[in-house]
Amino acid sequence: MSPLNERRTDSDRRGKPTNTCIRGISRSIFWHADTTTIRVLLALASLGWTLTIICKPDILTVYPYQIIGSIAPGWLWALLFSLYCGGVFWRIFDRTPRVGWALAINAFGLALWLTITICINVKAGAFIPGSALEVVTCLFAAWALIRTGLGQDVVTP
Repeated sequence: MSPLNERRTDSDRRGKPTNTCIRGISRSIFWHADTTTIRVLLALASLGWTLTIICKPDILTVYPYQIIGSIAPGWLWALLFSLYCGGVFWRIFDRTPRVGWALAINAFGLALWLTITICINVKAGAFIPGSALEVVTCLFAAWALIRTGLGQDVVTP
């Protein structure tokens, strides 16, 4: 039985989950759930940024993306996002364990997504609701990074 299913059997007599059960399930999801789906979504989001910048290079002159365009030209952002996308797909489909590369790619992705999210919100002057997905993307990137190398003595829970 997986750690997640073991936790699902913990409940009070009426069948309602207890606080301990909820915490246990949350921990199990965080530490034991497969990260492949999240990594595919992160790669696809990066591909979306790449294609948007390539197809509409003046997008970085539009509010609130102007600050991103002032940090680096559009072609460089497209290159960075495409490198991250390629790196993530490489790590997903390559069956050889390369924890060092995985850590580097996931750290790069987190830095990339944090930079974009912070820049958009700095330009807006506050947290804007439109950047909620970028914030979630940052959390997913952080989760993928934290989970990289678990069970291989690189990162421990």
